[in-house]
Amino acid sequence: MSDLKLILGNLDNLSEFESRLIKSFRSNGYLFPMSDEEIERFEDCHKMEIRTAISKVPSADEIIKRGRIEKNWTLSAPVDEEVSQNMAQAAREGKTPTDALKQKMLDDRNKSKNK
Repeated sequence: MSDLKLILGNLDNLSEFESRLIKSFRSNGYLFPMSDEEIERFEDCHKMEIRTAISKVPSADEIIKRGRIEKNWTLSAPVDEEVSQNMAQAAREGKTPTDALKQKMLDDRNKSKNK
């Protein structure tokens, strides 16, 4: 069975069983309704769930009364160590770090951990 046929609502070239199954699911609200009649049937079948969902949504006035919403999340991009090394080398114009520079970097890293 092709998903495209379901999206377009084309039930031609499906077996009788598949066609009846899809129509049954749609009429009972288990597939996206394709007509006003199917929407009404869905609403009739799921009145309680719809009421429950609507009751949980705050009104616009309540949202506005809360004021400004503070951001309490952060985004942190994953660090790819290989890319980081390549960028560091590019910053040194392709040169490899000297032993003195490696020692300085190690000392700086250890100092930051001790703070």
